[in-house]
Amino acid sequence: AIDSMMNQMDALCADNDSIFLDLRPVFAGHPEWIVGGGIHPSPEGSHAIANEIYNVLLEQCNCDVWQDGDCGGGACTGDTREQTRSCTPPGCLLESQCVPDPTC
Repeated sequence: AIDSMMNQMDALCADNDSIFLDLRPVFAGHPEWIVGGGIHPSPEGSHAIANEIYNVLLEQCNCDVWQDGDCGGGACTGDTREQTRSCTPPGCLLESQCVPDPTC
């Protein structure tokens, strides 16, 4: 019955441009990650859930290549160069960084 429901969830989410995340494989072999009546995650279980969600979100993120900006640009110090890129969806990963640059 659960497998049948999971197949329906995949199709329903695909039709609504959503992602269904089946956490059963994450918890397989870790009964200690479930507490409180068998439905609540332990701190370790919560961490495992967060990691799985993060991995799914990363799969959805696409970024352009880093573009060099100015020395000391943005929040960078004078001896580092600002680099920027665009990501879709916006903000899914860092879109600016400061990198050491001996020419600065």
